[in-house]
Amino acid sequence: MTQIDENAQPAETEAAAPEYEEEQDWLDRSLAYLKPRPYIWGPVLALIVVIAALLGRGFFTTQPIGTDPTVAGRPLSNPDQHLHTMAVDPAHPGIIYLGSHYGLFTSTDDGKSWPEKRGQFHTLMILSIAVSPLASGTLGIIGEDPNFGRDYVSITHDGRTWTQASDPQGVTPDVHHYAIVAGAAVKSWFVICVGKGLYQTDDDGHTWKLLRAPVSNQEDLRAVWQSPANPQLLLLGGSLGLYRSADGGATWNQIGGVSGVHAIAVSPAAPHDIFLAADDGVYHSSDDGQSFTRVSGLVSDAPFTTIVISRQRAGVLYGLAGNQVWLSSDGGVTWNQQSVLETSFPSALLIAPDSDQHLYAGFYSPPDAVESLDGGKTWHVIAS
Repeated sequence: MTQIDENAQPAETEAAAPEYEEEQDWLDRSLAYLKPRPYIWGPVLALIVVIAALLGRGFFTTQPIGTDPTVAGRPLSNPDQHLHTMAVDPAHPGIIYLGSHYGLFTSTDDGKSWPEKRGQFHTLMILSIAVSPLASGTLGIIGEDPNFGRDYVSITHDGRTWTQASDPQGVTPDVHHYAIVAGAAVKSWFVICVGKGLYQTDDDGHTWKLLRAPVSNQEDLRAVWQSPANPQLLLLGGSLGLYRSADGGATWNQIGGVSGVHAIAVSPAAPHDIFLAADDGVYHSSDDGQSFTRVSGLVSDAPFTTIVISRQRAGVLYGLAGNQVWLSSDGGVTWNQQSVLETSFPSALLIAPDSDQHLYAGFYSPPDAVESLDGGKTWHVIAS
C-alpha cells in the first residue's frame, strides 16, 4: 500500500507562487499609480458601480421588466419605453406600425386607436420594419433581445402568425442586423448585417445568399432599393457612396461623384426617377440610377438622414435633417423648412400613401408618434 506523507506539500504550490507574485506586483503598481492621483478614484469607482449594476440586472433579469403599456390604448405609456422605428402600409392607408422597445404595435384606423394590450414580440426591441406593398399583412421585422443582444428576423403574411428566419451562413448570433427591406416578390426580403454585408432571401428567410460584402471595415451599409419593374436592378448606399447592380447583385459598379448615402427614395408616379439623401446634399437620377446629379446642397448643419417621396407627385419630397422637417416641391432643387420637431431624437419620418400632405414622425425619447395633415407644418400626437 502506498504511504502518504501528510507533511508533503502539493506539487503545484511552488509553480503557483510566481503567478501570485506577478498578480500582487501588478496590484501594487496600480495602487502606487492611483494613490497620488485622487482625482481618478471618483470616475473609477463610478464606473465600477455602473458595471456592477448592469451585470447584476443582466444576471437576475430573464426578460424585460414592465413590458405592458401602463395606460390602456397608449402603447408608448410605459416609462421605460422607446420608439425605435415606424412604418406605414404603402397600399392600405391608415395602417401604422410602431417598433418599440417592448414590441410591435399596430393601428388600423390612422392612429385613432391602439387596441393591443400588449405588443407582439413584447420581449424584443423592434429595430426595423418592412411592409410589402404586394400583399396585405405581409411584413418583416428585426427584433433584438434586450438581455442578450441577439437579433432575430421574423416574417408574417397575415399580421398574426410569424416565422422566424434562419441566420444567413456566416452570420453568428453576435452580428447586428441593421435593416430589413421588402423585395419585389412577396417572399423576397433584403437584410443588411453590420460588418457582413447585404443578404437576400426569396423564401421568407429559410435560405439566404450574400449579394455584397463590405468593401472595407470602414464601410457602413445603410440603404437598399430594388426596382419593382426590373428586379435585377439594385441600388446599395452607404458611407462610401452608391453602388448599382443590373444583374440581381451578381456584380456591382460604384456610381462616381456620389458621397456617403443615407437614404434612397423613388415614387411610383415616376419609377425611373431616383433621389438620394447624401452627406453633401440631394442627388437625382432620371436614367434608372446609371448616373446622378447633385440638385441641392445641405439645407442645414446636418445632412438629410431620411428622405421620403410622394406617391402621387414625384417632385414632392420631405427630408429630415436632425429634428428639422423640410419640403421640396421641385424635385429637390429648393427646400423650405416646415417645422422643428419637439425632440432631440427623431426616429422616423414617413409619408402616408393617401396624400403627400399627410406625414408621420416618431420620437425615440420621450416616445411619441405624431401626425401632420398640412405637410409638416403642424403636428398632433397619435400615440404616446
